[in-house]
Amino acid sequence: MAASTLDELERQFFRSLNAWAEPLARSGVLAPGPYHSGLVLVEVKGRLTGESHRVPLIGTRVGDLLIVSTLRGNRSHWIRNLEADSTLRYWLHGSERSGRAIVINTRGCSDRLEGESPAVRAIASFLAPATLAGWAFAIVTPIAGE
Repeated sequence: MAASTLDELERQFFRSLNAWAEPLARSGVLAPGPYHSGLVLVEVKGRLTGESHRVPLIGTRVGDLLIVSTLRGNRSHWIRNLEADSTLRYWLHGSERSGRAIVINTRGCSDRLEGESPAVRAIASFLAPATLAGWAFAIVTPIAGE
């Protein structure tokens, strides 16, 4: 099977899965509690179109931070979109929130950590080795007052 056919099958699979999971993520059912994982909905702006794209993801809360990840690494469009524009909206426990993300992937993240909290720097340092296996992460910091 050609690579482009596999890519298209993968895209179709994730679109179908996302269509099923998005209402659950938006409602807050299965949402992560403090210091454990669950389902969240993330909305990013498309880097090429400027259109909003929503993706249900597994997220882990660490205090007021949210960590989301993908095994698909840099092939995930939501990761590439966040690299272009780090602002996002996300739904946690049925509530919409605004945030800013720091992406950690094979292209690194050290240049984006200046001025970040010790907690963000520690989490980024902990997650960085997993990018060698192809993973990508976003550490989401809530925007104060929103």
